[in-house]
Amino acid sequence: MLRIDFEGSDERLLAFVRSRMPVLREALRIKMQGLMILLQSRIVGTKLSGQVLHHRTGKLIDSIRLNPEQATATENEVAGGVEGGGGPAWYGKIWERDGFKAHEIVPVSKKALAFMLDGKQVIVRRVMVPAQGPRPFMKPAFEEMREQIISGLQQATNEALSK
Repeated sequence: MLRIDFEGSDERLLAFVRSRMPVLREALRIKMQGLMILLQSRIVGTKLSGQVLHHRTGKLIDSIRLNPEQATATENEVAGGVEGGGGPAWYGKIWERDGFKAHEIVPVSKKALAFMLDGKQVIVRRVMVPAQGPRPFMKPAFEEMREQIISGLQQATNEALSK
């Protein structure tokens, strides 16, 4: 005869998880940091290298960085972060969220604007730039990695609890 008793098992399970909490937190923090490095690489390597936006100066790519202080794990939350579009790459936030409204460019200290277009120099008094919709690059990269992030954290949890 086989007898299985689960009486008090929820208390024992809870006590076990609490005893492993420091190891679990650290494992999740380390895993989250690694996953955020992968997310940063995806944003820079695909989204900002031609898939969504083309880089010209490298300012927006240089602004995409891992925030190590955001890679945390507490009893109730696991968090990580990649940020970008600040400082000289302020326009990254506009591309991500709203896009650009139609606007006019006029010379500030000269009588005309001069620039190259299709290999020819163009001189004009003003330029009308048409509206351009948003071109999100961070959120889609996260969405593409969502399942990988979840499974990675689940794997780290399983490994930490099985030690």
